[in-house]
Amino acid sequence: MTVDILCRVVDNLGDIGFTYRLARALGELPDAPRLRLIVDDLSVFTGICPAVKADTTMQQVEGFLVVRRDNPGEAALEVFRAERPRMVLECYACGRPEWFEEILFDDADPALRHIVNLEYLTAESWAHDYHLLPSFTRFPLVRKTIFMPGFREGTGGLVQDKPFMSLVEACATAEGKRHVRREIIQTGGFSLSSETHWVLVFSYEHDFTPIVADLATFHAEKPILALVAPGRSSGPFLAAWNRAGCPFPVLSLPVLPQQQWDAFLVASDFSIVRGEETFARSVLAGHPFLWQCYPFSFGAQLPKVHAFLERIKPCLDPVDYKAYEGLTLAFNETEPFPGDLLAVLRISADGFGLLAQEVRNLGNLAANLLTFMRSLGYNYS
Repeated sequence: MTVDILCRVVDNLGDIGFTYRLARALGELPDAPRLRLIVDDLSVFTGICPAVKADTTMQQVEGFLVVRRDNPGEAALEVFRAERPRMVLECYACGRPEWFEEILFDDADPALRHIVNLEYLTAESWAHDYHLLPSFTRFPLVRKTIFMPGFREGTGGLVQDKPFMSLVEACATAEGKRHVRREIIQTGGFSLSSETHWVLVFSYEHDFTPIVADLATFHAEKPILALVAPGRSSGPFLAAWNRAGCPFPVLSLPVLPQQQWDAFLVASDFSIVRGEETFARSVLAGHPFLWQCYPFSFGAQLPKVHAFLERIKPCLDPVDYKAYEGLTLAFNETEPFPGDLLAVLRISADGFGLLAQEVRNLGNLAANLLTFMRSLGYNYS
C-alpha cells in the first residue's frame, strides 16, 4: 500500500526538513510502505535534497514519488486516481490541495481511508492527552487521528533516522567526533579547524551583541569556531561580530543537503537553534544548546519554552538549570544579558546527554507511526 505525505512550506526549511526526514526514516523500516510526497515549494526542497528538480511536477527521488502540491499536472492526477489515497500523513495540519481532496472524499469510493495529523512538537502536558485522539471529518469513510511527537511516554517520540543516529553514536567520543569533523572538512572542502569548540548558530533575528561578547570571552578560555547557517539570524549575528572586531573565527555556511547539515549539528559542541526540526535534532544529539521558539505569534509559543524547561530540569544540576533557564527565557522573551550565555557554555554537557537518552528510549517516531498505521488494519506489503 501507498502512504501519502502532505507538506506545506511555512517557515522555509523546517517543514520540508521534517517531512523529508520522516520519509527517509519510514523508507528505512522493514516492510516500508511506498511513499508519495506532496509538497508546495520544490525550490526549498531542492536546497536540502539536491536530487529534487524544482521545475518538475512529478518525479522519483530516493525511492519515493515527489509531486508538486499546486497544479501537479494531469499525469500526476491520473496516478492518484489509479491508486487512490488510503493512508494520508498531514504534516503540521497543513491541509490538502483541492484536487487531492476531491479524490480522497469521493463518496463513490467504498473503501475506508485514514488521515493522520502529525502535530507540532511540544513538551506541554496536552501532547499526551491528544496523542492518538480521533478527530472528525465530513465523511464517515474518511477517519482522522492526531499523532503527537514528544519528549515523554505516551507520545510518538522523535524521528530517529539511521544516518542521523549513526552520527550521534560516532560523536559520542572525542575521537569519534574528531573523525566526523575531518570527514566534514574533507568532503565539503571547508577550511576550518577540527580541534576548536564548534558553535552552530541558526535561530531567528536578535541583537546578538551580548551573545558575541560572551563567545569572545569564552574564546579566550577555549578557542571556538562559530558556524553561521544562512537564515534570519545570520545577518544580525555577523553584524554584531563585525562590530565587536571579529573576535573569533566564523564560517558562514551555505544551504546544505540534510545529511551534511546533520553532520555539522551533531559534531558541534554547542548550538543556537530555532523552530522544531533543528530543536528536535539538538535534543537527540545530546550536546548543550539554546533554543528559540517561533517568535512571530505574539507570545503564543512561549508555553512551549516553559514546558521544555520543565522537561529538562530533572536532567540538570540545580545551579546549571538556573543558568540555563535564565538564558533560555531571556533569549525567547527579550535579549540575554552579558554573561548569560557564558554561564551556560561552562556547564556540564551530561544533563543534555541524559535528556537525549531518555527521549531516544521512546523509540523512533517513524516506527511508532508505522505500528499505529498497521493497527488500523492496513497491509503494507
